[in-house]
Amino acid sequence: IEVGEWEFRFKYQGESVKIGDGTLYWNGKEYEREKERVERKIREAFKELEEGEVRRIGKVNELILLSHGQIKPKTLPQPDGGIREKQMSFGAGRNLEWVELEVERIEGGEWELRFKYQGESGKIGDGTLYWNGK
Repeated sequence: IEVGEWEFRFKYQGESVKIGDGTLYWNGKEYEREKERVERKIREAFKELEEGEVRRIGKVNELILLSHGQIKPKTLPQPDGGIREKQMSFGAGRNLEWVELEVERIEGGEWELRFKYQGESGKIGDGTLYWNGK
């Protein structure tokens, strides 16, 4: 977690729900689920970074179909304020254990999204997406 944030982990069980777990984050203003937290951090990077600056977002598993190695539809914020509507590959294989993201503002108002991931075999890999404003 980041400075100023609180992390609350919990376990739950309902009548029709098996035991599960979850995490909520307090960002100083409101509670966020992991997906909301990651999306906010990406939007902040797009808004705040100057050309040549890089920001590590961290794990983005909540935005990824780990079994397919693709970004889920309607989850990835875009630099123009929109959201990526379609599922998209970033060069990873299937059955991923985790995915991390780093964002860099490159020249000409373009962006580089660098993904690092680990497959079920334990092999670490990387993939890059470029955003050119379209």
